Amino acid sequence: MHFLKKRTTSVEISNQFKYISNEFPLTIIFIGIGLKQRGLYSDGDDVDGILGQSGRRNTPLILRSFDIDTAEHRTEWRQLLKTLEKRIVLANKERGMLTQHWDLLFERTSGRIGPLTTLVNRACHRAVRSGTERLDEALLHAVPMDAASEHQRLEMVEKIQLALRNHR
Repeated sequence: MHFLKKRTTSVEISNQFKYISNEFPLTIIFIGIGLKQRGLYSDGDDVDGILGQSGRRNTPLILRSFDIDTAEHRTEWRQLLKTLEKRIVLANKERGMLTQHWDLLFERTSGRIGPLTTLVNRACHRAVRSGTERLDEALLHAVPMDAASEHQRLEMVEKIQLALRNHR
């Protein structure tokens, strides 16, 4: 969806994908941010609350960012970290290498899987290049992050502090 022209109308977008789906036996999966705003679920104007065919053909599935506001959400976050940890291949890998830093990883990534996997990947590369072959707090702090995650970092610190207060 990144390559759609910004000035393309929702009718033009809808017509392009209707043509493709009518001509080819395939399933189209749209992945991106702001798909609704780009007109993927409408064929122009919303008349009397009724969307066009595209609104009836497409089923949006939302992947939310992870949160830590409840015990259940913190468990989900830690489980994700455990799963990622299993996939790490470093000579000095330790159990809990990521989960012990759950709060730092949440702070740095805003609970989003894309920045998290990027951070872990970059940290692993640094660990290999440095010869330590393990992830620690200093290394996880040293990895540069994307602008959006850095922008939200203070907000994430406040979320973590609130979650820890409510947990006690």
